[in-house]
Parts: sequence; C-alpha cells; structure tokens
Amino acid sequence: MKKLSIFFLFVFACSSVFAQDQKGLLNENFSSNKLNWPVSSDTSANWKIENGLYIRENLKDFAYSTIKPVELDPERDYWVYLNTKHLGGVTNQAYGLSFGASDANNEFVFAIALSGHYEIYKRENGNLTEIVKWTETDAVNKSQTYDNSLWLIKEGKDWKFKINAKFVYSMPAQPLLGYNFGVTSSGIQTVAFDELNVNQVLDKSSPPIRTIVKDTVLFKEDFGSNTRLWPEYSNNEYGTSSVKNGKYSYDHKYESFSYSFYPVYVDEYQDYSISLSVTLIRGDSDYYGMCFGWKDVDNHYEFLITLDGNFAVYRMQAGKGKYIISLTPADAIKKGDNVVNILTMRQEEKSWKLYANDQLIGSCPRQSLYGNRVGITIANKQAVDFDDLIVKQINVTRIYKTKLCLIEKGILKEVDAEEAPYEITATINGSKQTIRKYSPPDFPGYAANQPWFKNDEVVQFKGMNFSKSGKPTTLGITELKKAGDYKTIGVYIDSEKPVDSSATIYIPVHIGCMWQAYEINCPSFVLNAPSFAPIGDTLTFTTDISGIKNAKYNWTISEGKIIKGQGTRSIQVSTEGLTIRSIMDVNVELNPRSPGCENKKSATVRVINKGTQGGRPQRTRN
Repeated sequence: MKKLSIFFLFVFACSSVFAQDQKGLLNENFSSNKLNWPVSSDTSANWKIENGLYIRENLKDFAYSTIKPVELDPERDYWVYLNTKHLGGVTNQAYGLSFGASDANNEFVFAIALSGHYEIYKRENGNLTEIVKWTETDAVNKSQTYDNSLWLIKEGKDWKFKINAKFVYSMPAQPLLGYNFGVTSSGIQTVAFDELNVNQVLDKSSPPIRTIVKDTVLFKEDFGSNTRLWPEYSNNEYGTSSVKNGKYSYDHKYESFSYSFYPVYVDEYQDYSISLSVTLIRGDSDYYGMCFGWKDVDNHYEFLITLDGNFAVYRMQAGKGKYIISLTPADAIKKGDNVVNILTMRQEEKSWKLYANDQLIGSCPRQSLYGNRVGITIANKQAVDFDDLIVKQINVTRIYKTKLCLIEKGILKEVDAEEAPYEITATINGSKQTIRKYSPPDFPGYAANQPWFKNDEVVQFKGMNFSKSGKPTTLGITELKKAGDYKTIGVYIDSEKPVDSSATIYIPVHIGCMWQAYEINCPSFVLNAPSFAPIGDTLTFTTDISGIKNAKYNWTISEGKIIKGQGTRSIQVSTEGLTIRSIMDVNVELNPRSPGCENKKSATVRVINKGTQGGRPQRTRN
C-alpha cells in the first residue's frame, strides 16, 4: 500500500496556441438559414434565425440538439468554437455545443448554465454518461448582458475545454460517435447562438523562420525553510523525514513507496520542465526520484533512478501501474552514496525527454497529466536527500513567413509579414508594426471605427442605397475589386462583375481582408394608370418612386401619342384617333437600373368612347 504525505487542491487553467495552418470546415454566423437549421413557432418552441442569431425559445421543458455534418479527420487536431447568449428564462438548464454526433441519441455535449456551471456528457444509444457532472466555475459570465463562448480543442491525444478563453477541463480524446456538430438547449429558456466554427488544424507547409524560447520559473523549492509545510515525522513504520540544512532528508523504512508533493500551476499544453536534485545517502538499490502530474495515489507519474545507474518512467492510472519506460541503464546517472544526480523531465512539443545531469537518457510520447502536484518519491529502506525542486513553463513561439492582405494608400494588396500565434508583424504605411490578429487596430482606409459603420447607416453609392447584410467575413485579395469610395472608405465589388450589375458591395472593416457585405435596397416603384382611355381625351400616367436619386424614365405606349413629359416621372398621352375597344399598353423603364431590382412597370388600358362609363358602350334608343 502506498502512503500519502500531503494533499493540496489547486485548480489550474491553460490557454491554447495554434502554430499551424487551419482549414475551416463549418463557418456558420446565422446571417441566413442556408444550412436549414430548424425553425418553428408553436406551443412547444419558438425558434427563428434573426439579426444574425439562431434564437431558440423553448416554451416547454425539453432538451433538443441540432447538428450539421462536417468532413473532419478525427486523427488530426481540430477545434470548435461556439458563441452563445442567454436571453431569458430559467438559469439552471443546459445550453451549448453538441459535437462528435451521429444523431440526437449519440452525441457528446459541452454545455453551460447561466447559474455559472458547466457539464460534459456523452449520450450513446440514448444512454447518458456524465463525463463532468455539473461543476461551478467563474469562467461563465452569469449576466445576460454578456455572451459566453465555448471551445473544444483537440490537440494530440487530448481534448481540452475552455469557457470564455479560460481552461476548465482536459481529458484523453474519445472516439467520435459521428462527424456532426451543432447546438443544444434544454428547459424553458431562450438562448441565442451566434458563431459556430469547426476547423481542422493542418501542419505548416514550411518551417518557422525563427523560434523564441522563454523559460518562466513557476515554482522553486530549495528547502532553506519549511514554509510550504513538507511533512516532517519520525516513527518506526515510515522512518524519518525533515527539512534541515537546505535539504529535505528522508530516511525511509517503509516497505513500499512514500510521496510528498505540492501543487504547482503548469500549462501542460505548452512546454514545461520539472527538475529535482537527489542524493542517495545510503540504501538497498531501490527506486527514488520525482513524482508529477499527481492527482492521487492511483493517478500520477514517477521518474525514478536506482543506486546502480538505472532509470524508469512509471504511470499509475486508475490504480493500475505501467512502465512507460522500463528500467534502463544510463551512463549519465552517477553511482554510489553521497553523489548528487540532477533529474529533469522536460516536455518538448509532443514528447517527454528525460535528463540526468543535463544529459538526455530517454524519451517517450507526451502524456496527459492527471493532476497538478509535483514532489518526491522514495521506496523501501534507503535514505535520500532531496533539493532544488524547480518547475518551469517553457513558452515557445514559432514565427512563420506569411502574407498580409491590406489596403495601403487606397490600394488593395498583399505584403510580406511574419506570423506568430496571435500576432502579425509587417511594414504598414512605411513603418514596421505588430498587430493582434483578432483585434486589429483602426487603420486609414478601414470602416471599423467609422460612426456610420457602427450605427448601421445606409450607404449611398452611385445613386443607390445599400444596407448591411450578415456579419464581417474574410475574402481573398483576388475576389474583389475597387469600384469607388464612400466617405473616404473604399467600396469593392465581386471581381467578376461590372459595377452596374452588382447588387452587393463590400466595405473593408479591418486589416487582413475582413469585409462587411452590403445588399442593395431596391427602390419602391409604382405605376399609376387609369383603367380606361376615352377617345379624344388626354390622359396622365405617373410613377411614385423612393430610394433612388436622379432617376430617369423611358415611357413607351402601343396606342396614342405622348405629348408631354417623356423622361420624367409623369407623362400626358393623347387618345385622339384611337379605335374603340382597342388596348393601350403603357410601359415605363427606370434608369439607372438598380442591380437585382425590378426596373420596369406596365399597365393595360382599354379604349372606350368618350362619356362611356365602366368600359361598356352606351346603347342609344331611336
């Protein structure tokens, strides 16, 4: 039986860094319902897509997931992002992300409640298994004023879950039940879903141009004192342990393993190292060294050495032990009593590398940590001094060559740039600048901070009115061309279309080819015409129009003669010489034509005798 020495609880978080290319598999911003998300309005639910949101108002207490297929390679890394907002109703019911699903009875769910809780579960053949029971977290925004974003990130062999960019849980990645991703909601509440993105992470096609490594010491224990309360005791069963003379001295008599440990915040999704100085005072050639990733006695790792110069890496998982690296001799391990060995376990990308006295002695694939405690371990009858337990976070930043799309002095172009995980550096407007990818600053030529853009005002361009459509999106440099300007900001259209046939214009929002689409507002266009045309009379035809400036009108008639007003909104027509019961066709064409809009109106007028009513000739009795 293994003995436990100290127990501390320490919750830790981590952030993700993507240094790879990525492929968007699903990019849904709910600006339309092109993917046919279910909408309804009945006694059970009122679901609709409106103002760029998928709003689900549940009027009865039920749970329902809606999913869409994606072409995902589950063996590669991927990440999923969902933005949500609670609009009303109960605050203790789930809403969030459905992922890896085949249907409503086979899915994984990562959900939150406005009460400040989250849960993760799997439903397989209708049977629910709780992976994480409802857990309270300060990562959830508990006010309806704010959105909540959920992240699922598959990296290597692990899943990690984040709420509002704060890490809340990690676990070994599970086989997906299907390749469908979507949203879920339950209970009598109203929830709005915004962005839903599924992305496959791809390896960079080119190596980084440079790599920056920065070590940060998270924890250092030199045992100069015992302020961290390492266990000190003396008895016949376990032996003696004490902090003295700058060492943690352990004269161990127990026939199995003993441990002492302390919680340390470490982000296991970035590189890190753990080092420990060990000195065997005397012993029977048994194991001693460090323990790490400690959750409890049944779930942890050990990096061990022996008196005769061997080392091993051992894992305890759910109470079952296994050698990750079996007992192996290493020349770098110094043998004998009263000899210092410095052990280091260093995570580098997807590997654990083991060092003795700064010499590499072995490596193995990276493992997921069970917990956040690090410390010492010792077995059987031996005396060991432990010193200098040091934990470092190793921040590795890889910088790649890339291209940055921008507008410079009114010209849309690409420039050479350097890309770090969240930043891009390039020469912009004559000076070298570094900008954040996801919150770029305002530059000349972009609309993000323009009052008319923020206030969703109508844009008037070439005599036509355009209104915002959907949300900003990224378009490549070859997809658009400049067609003019609006209040110092360029106006762009589809590169394949002429200006006079484009019903959509694009306004640059941010650096990096982020555009806002504007759709044309079709003018209101009505033709006013009489029902009958008496012979020998003068008729007036008019149009009522709004939403267009400087309009011109082209009138045509099949009978009669236009005597006044051609080219204007009102004409006068003479019916002199027409034949009774004939038909007069009247057409008016509006110019300039608004692309995608109706620009012609027609009317049919029956010719009658002057004085005839209702379109029927009067009979004269002799």
